[in-house]
Amino acid sequence: MPHLPVDNDNRSRPCRVRLYRRPLVGPLAYHWALYFDWGDYDAYYEADDGDGGKLTPHWSRGKPPNSPGVLWMDVGRITVSPRVVNERARNNPHNGKEYILTMMNCQVWAHQLANSLGLNIPIPANLVQVITPTLGMAANVLQKMGLFNKK
Repeated sequence: MPHLPVDNDNRSRPCRVRLYRRPLVGPLAYHWALYFDWGDYDAYYEADDGDGGKLTPHWSRGKPPNSPGVLWMDVGRITVSPRVVNERARNNPHNGKEYILTMMNCQVWAHQLANSLGLNIPIPANLVQVITPTLGMAANVLQKMGLFNKK
């Protein structure tokens, strides 16, 4: 698994944290990323199945790309350095685990990163996803067969 590049900015300062939610396949699947805005610096962190079906973290400077259906939600404000956020993302215990669309995905990864920084991502009614066990199993089978295009 490739390593997440290091961010060496170790100056702690107030930071606004927001959840970015982008639809992948209509109302059935959503990609999540966490956006960190320090005012003078911003970055977003996310994970996907980019490394041979393994949950793989990524980060980029700036905001995530805007696309149709994107929703933003405030998660909280913390005082932290970009380097600490980067270290928590690199040490996320879900890194490298088998990606499973309905069980081990970007949402689980984002929750873990937020929790490691003392934040909790509340799930309001408009973000709740309801996927029946049958639909979830079907999506996992389609993913394994390579028939489910997540991007």
